[in-house]
Amino acid sequence: MPTPKFIRRVHCVHIYIFDKKGKAEILNKQYDSIFTDENLEQTPQLGNSSVPSIDQLNITENGVCTLLKKLDPTKANRPDQIPTRILKEACNEIAPFLTIILRQSLITGGLATGKYNSYIQERRLEPGSEL
Repeated sequence: MPTPKFIRRVHCVHIYIFDKKGKAEILNKQYDSIFTDENLEQTPQLGNSSVPSIDQLNITENGVCTLLKKLDPTKANRPDQIPTRILKEACNEIAPFLTIILRQSLITGGLATGKYNSYIQERRLEPGSEL
């Protein structure tokens, strides 16, 4: 059966798939097939580490702000989609909140569970104007 030029096809076991869902399912099966299902119940013991452990980690607002200032705004955004330039320019305002989050994650051993959404939008201000 000739395939129209505007329709791409995916070949799977002597069957041609034309619809998007069918193609996605075939590609997903192919992608999943390359990974190994590991038994996490029987993981090996690594023994003693040659790397010394950190006795105490002190997270400060100044340290967080310093790291934010070192961000490269030409790099792509992280998965949170907050523009790197905004993080860098607003480091003095953001650092206190990030410090609290990072300290809490150290205490609990992870980040807070639950879904948090933030929406940050760039707003250009004219000289002399206020928020």
